[in-house]
Amino acid sequence: MSIEKLNADIKTAMKSGQREVAVTLRGILAIGKSLAKNDKDREMTDEDIITAATKSKKEAVEGISIYKDLEGPVAQENYLRNVRLEKLASEYLPTQLSEDEITIKLHTIIQTTGATTMKDMGKVMGIFNKENAKGTFDGGLVSKIVRTRLN
Repeated sequence: MSIEKLNADIKTAMKSGQREVAVTLRGILAIGKSLAKNDKDREMTDEDIITAATKSKKEAVEGISIYKDLEGPVAQENYLRNVRLEKLASEYLPTQLSEDEITIKLHTIIQTTGATTMKDMGKVMGIFNKENAKGTFDGGLVSKIVRTRLN
């Protein structure tokens, strides 16, 4: 997703009184700006927005797992807020590869490189990361599949 779309969505949320949406989107924008500033003070790019949205989604998923089983109105409110945040952050991410697609790609990489042991995990992960756009896959899932295949 583009920086322009994010800015437009922030304005729309503010005009329509969706305070929580505006605050969440501003948070994603702030993370993106921070990433750009910390990297030699360069201009923010769409890739920074993808990284920021990925980080926000990951935090929301962690929040969901924390509050899911807790009782009480505050826990329920935090659970629902994290569900909304996760959904909103996902809108700014490219289409995610499915587990089957990841498995097929990893199988090809493992066959091509001749990887057989855990010592080869870094090589496999490096190739996978180069071949697939940032934000299109869950790194934890990729790591899990590689570990399973190389053990």
